[in-house]
Amino acid sequence: MKLSSVLPLLAALAPVSAEHTSNWAVLVSTSRFWFNYRHLANVLSIYRTVKRLGIPDSQIILMLPDDMACNPRNAFPGTVYSNADRAVDLYGDNIEVDYRGYEVTVENFIRLLTDRVGDEMPRSKRLLTDDRSNILVYMTGHGGNEFLKFQDAEEIGAFDLADAFEQMWEKKRYHEILFMIDTCQANTMYSKLYSPNIIATGSSKLDQSSYSHHADNDVGVAVIDRFTYYNLEFLEAEVRDTSSKKTIGDLFDSYSYEKIHSNAGVRYDLFPGGAEAARSRLLTDFFGNVQNVEVDGRRNTTLEEDLLSLSRTIAALRQKADEEEQRNTTKPVVPQRAQFAKPLTNENWWAKKIYGATALAGCALEFLPLREIVLASRPLVKRAVTFSCDGELAVAADDSVHVFVPELPDLAGRRIRKERGEVDEASSEDEDYGFEKNFHINLKSRAQYSEGSRHMPVSYPPLDPRVNKELFAAAGLPFPYDDGFDDRGDAKASDSSEDEDEDDALGEIDNRPFGAGYGPITGVGSSMNHVVHMAWSPSGLGVNLRPILAILTSAGVVAMYGDGGQAYAVLPHANTNMLQRRELNSWAVLWGVGERLLVPGQQAEETENIQGIAWAREIAPGQALLATINDVREVAILSVQTIPKYDIAEGKDHLDWLVHEVVRFKAEGPHPKLDFVDPDYTPCGTSFGLSWSPWVCNGASGSSLLSFIDRSYIGFRRITLKGSWVRGEKPSIDVDSFDCAGTCVHLSTDAFFQFEDMVWTQGDTPTCRGLLATPFRLMPIEVAVSPLASAPEASFSSPHTTGDCSTVYPDGMGNSPYNPIVDFVIHPPDPLRRKTPEPLFTAIRLSATTTNIWYKTNIPAVLDAAEPMPQWAEEIKQKLEIALPVERLRRGYPDDTDSESGLEEDDMDSDSEFPDDNPLPQGPEFHPHRFRLHGLAISPGGGVTAVVVSAHNTQQPERGGWHTVRSSVIFGHRRRRHLTVEARLFEYLYGGGPPVPGINAPAKYGVHFAKWEERRERVHALFRNALEKQTCDLCGSRMTPPGDGKFLSSCEKGHFFGTCGTSGLAVQMPGVMRSCGTCGLRSIRSTVLMSKVPEREEEIRREIADNRCGGCGGKFLN
Repeated sequence: MKLSSVLPLLAALAPVSAEHTSNWAVLVSTSRFWFNYRHLANVLSIYRTVKRLGIPDSQIILMLPDDMACNPRNAFPGTVYSNADRAVDLYGDNIEVDYRGYEVTVENFIRLLTDRVGDEMPRSKRLLTDDRSNILVYMTGHGGNEFLKFQDAEEIGAFDLADAFEQMWEKKRYHEILFMIDTCQANTMYSKLYSPNIIATGSSKLDQSSYSHHADNDVGVAVIDRFTYYNLEFLEAEVRDTSSKKTIGDLFDSYSYEKIHSNAGVRYDLFPGGAEAARSRLLTDFFGNVQNVEVDGRRNTTLEEDLLSLSRTIAALRQKADEEEQRNTTKPVVPQRAQFAKPLTNENWWAKKIYGATALAGCALEFLPLREIVLASRPLVKRAVTFSCDGELAVAADDSVHVFVPELPDLAGRRIRKERGEVDEASSEDEDYGFEKNFHINLKSRAQYSEGSRHMPVSYPPLDPRVNKELFAAAGLPFPYDDGFDDRGDAKASDSSEDEDEDDALGEIDNRPFGAGYGPITGVGSSMNHVVHMAWSPSGLGVNLRPILAILTSAGVVAMYGDGGQAYAVLPHANTNMLQRRELNSWAVLWGVGERLLVPGQQAEETENIQGIAWAREIAPGQALLATINDVREVAILSVQTIPKYDIAEGKDHLDWLVHEVVRFKAEGPHPKLDFVDPDYTPCGTSFGLSWSPWVCNGASGSSLLSFIDRSYIGFRRITLKGSWVRGEKPSIDVDSFDCAGTCVHLSTDAFFQFEDMVWTQGDTPTCRGLLATPFRLMPIEVAVSPLASAPEASFSSPHTTGDCSTVYPDGMGNSPYNPIVDFVIHPPDPLRRKTPEPLFTAIRLSATTTNIWYKTNIPAVLDAAEPMPQWAEEIKQKLEIALPVERLRRGYPDDTDSESGLEEDDMDSDSEFPDDNPLPQGPEFHPHRFRLHGLAISPGGGVTAVVVSAHNTQQPERGGWHTVRSSVIFGHRRRRHLTVEARLFEYLYGGGPPVPGINAPAKYGVHFAKWEERRERVHALFRNALEKQTCDLCGSRMTPPGDGKFLSSCEKGHFFGTCGTSGLAVQMPGVMRSCGTCGLRSIRSTVLMSKVPEREEEIRREIADNRCGGCGGKFLN
């Protein structure tokens, strides 16, 4: 018996795979012309859905006969929407159209299905399926009885379609087909099908029309059909990811005449097993990229026995062959160490091999690179990008803000699997606690921030004052606007008729300009209402202790955006071995301040125009201070608190917001206001002058300096938080009656100041340092937090003119008198090193060219020897240094201002226009690129920097309208500081930071990790008695405590329950658990845990009542 004779057995075992091995989609719109806009939107909506569920563009054939996005009638050029709210641009930046325009014909469609194409046809235009491929065929357009029109020029009949499907079956080009058609009399199109394994559905029966769902008045036409609309509604709501168990039957049962306005039809008779088998098919078998190859705890004993038997046979045959060879040889055989096949005796051999294979497959996708983010917008202001304390990224556009949430790998799960021995050691190149060398370097994976983003328009419509109604209810105060508004939008006495309800009274003025303050433009509501400033709150303020985002617009309104607490704010795993990620669709305006938006305790006599904001440094979870400054130089300090509540009956979280204006004071410099015709008048004003220093603690009290900028003056006022701030009560805040420090210096418009995050000491006096951008030069400033013992009103704040202190004109601007600083970041100081002469910073200026200074840093070279410039600066520098001969201009100069990315390489970098027989001309050269920089941000630990940049042409003016502008966010990295768990993981992934305890490193890895392990042991000790006494709620028998790292608890009679990652208790109640967004462990809510062990409530409250994960200390998802 030869070894080759065993191979047929291996081949016989191979088909144990899945029912289908690939998923394809053929999506066809057959209508031209603008009034058929909805048919294009129908197809693009399905296209977006199948891509969301994992089918790649390489397995989607998209046929679009007309380009509605570029139609001159389109009021929103470059976009296609399927809903009047225009929340999602279906056209986007990554659409791949395979057949466009006049390529969409009946002939090409049938050739596509049957693969009757020539060798010259590119793969992207071919349906490369086989007999294991599931295919979704979706068609929409105008049709009739047994026909569908293609572009008003030709028709495909029901018999043509049936014959094409039959050819596909004969040629083994599909496993199963789901055919969907949305057109008039659609059901007649599948009436002639006769090939097996087909499920069909249509929007309307014979003699019935297919109706549109709604129109967009701005677009001017209907934007989607009813049948497609309700299919999408079901898929978006019920099929959130590829793990969904919703079936074809569930979708078809959702059809009704009341919704679709026609009789949708289905056909099951062609499917093996009839209606029952067809209805049981999962929707993801056709709409998702799911191949039914699953590995779980169930054992295929027949397969294992066959494999074990085969292994023994191969080993015996090989041993027998070796013995025969030794007997037949005439030469002595030198013994050698050989790896012979061994018979398999381990019953779990096959499972272990598959675990190893999946571990190897998953390794390459665990980390995502910080690649460039391209935005179809451009900021109008400086400081247009900012990181939150958890690594979220906010980028300002003109009238909107982009917010991006990082996606995190399941490092904790991988570490636990490796400690259990479930990860094959061969897949690791080192022993560094479960993360391989170069683990996070994989350029083929998706970029970070590609999922979980939100684009929020903030300028329109104006905020309804009722957004603050809950603030007054929480404070026990009447809402000022309960009686409606007067002509200016202020509260008025009730003089309306009794039958006029509140909504009508408010609704009449919602879309009218209001205005606030005393400015000639903003006072009458005529501002552009664009984004002016963004500021993330400290950690611990929003739902699940997440930060919230304050956005200031030029209308003088500050709106607070954050998670509304809805339970659907979680997205599925995007990549292998990745954690679930937050979805920002649940974000909403939580409350606001400025213009008509009043808060409890507000001391302004009229509506006010807010011109600057700043959050104080972190105080305590659920407590923060916010400073605002208006157009009459009044600074208001607001106390902001949240009281978390959980409704066990409804299973929902809720936050009560307690916002109260605590104190208000004038923040003016010594220089009088001048008329603009005065010779000494200079423009001034900024939205970035407020900045809080770190807190200096003195017992239970703490002091901080608040900077403000006035006409050629920067002042510092000491704010003291007196005593302990009890959560739920108003804080006691004392503001000095005069500035404890101040400096007269020439300041132009948009000057700004920022404190360093460190308190230094000079003798016994604590001091804080910062940098002032004038904005043409940087000035370091150091201020004592505690004033001198005998501090009368300082001389620097006594009234005088700018001529008296010589600040009418600038005192030198360095080497860039016409290139202002648009942003800078102060790098976290190292407390173990000596104090540097000035804070370590990186600054950028407005314009980057080859002839000006646009980047500056004072980081010592020894700390940055490996990378003298961050990656984004190197990238910009390299692009600027590109030089082309002037002769290139005479031969035609390509305009690259419409490129998708501000830093994307274009054809100007290639010499392909100059063939070898016509060499590149010699002579003068020019630099084709210049860049405008809009903002710079640094991550919480200082390891990652991000810059917003837009590319421009040095030789031609920018062409195109608002829809052609582009900007990019690009990144660089460095390291360190005291951070949230989310920020530390972000720094580990992208900034070279250390491993994070409880996630990708065990407690023995370092001193800090040992402290984390001690805390975890203390928490476990609190519930030790409860664990021993715990019984099963189903049968009353004793619960068996789970082992370390076990996620299932069981009772003596075999009932299984989930295990709380914090306490180890079995979870026997629905709706009481939350999942950590950082390590993925699930924990019982702290309020429920305290009810389990009431005798130790105070200890539990002290250890875990801050609502953090007991496994890693991270923040929860809903």
